[in-house]
Amino acid sequence: MAAGRSITYTVATFANGTWKQEGHTRDLDKALSAAERLFGTKRFQKVKVDQTYVDEASRRNVVTTVFDRQLPRAESTTWLLLLLSVALAVATFFLVRWGLATYWQS
Repeated sequence: MAAGRSITYTVATFANGTWKQEGHTRDLDKALSAAERLFGTKRFQKVKVDQTYVDEASRRNVVTTVFDRQLPRAESTTWLLLLLSVALAVATFFLVRWGLATYWQS
């Protein structure tokens, strides 16, 4: 690996279908704390920290992801249960309304 002075860390966030670089630093601890702070806001779907350095032997930039978090996606079961509960609430409303109109006539 290259000398420590050539390593940089990039903090990137993903929201609304696009990636945005939030900052660069040479300190891993600062990059990780920034990523944790950004992820904690729950405003971003994904947050990652990439480590970049130049491999002198092959003269290439090497990029490695050292931090990668994403918010959990709602599963189809969750949406099905939500739809079912709304349908039951509507059905209950109309059954109670029908029952009151039919049997509560005084």
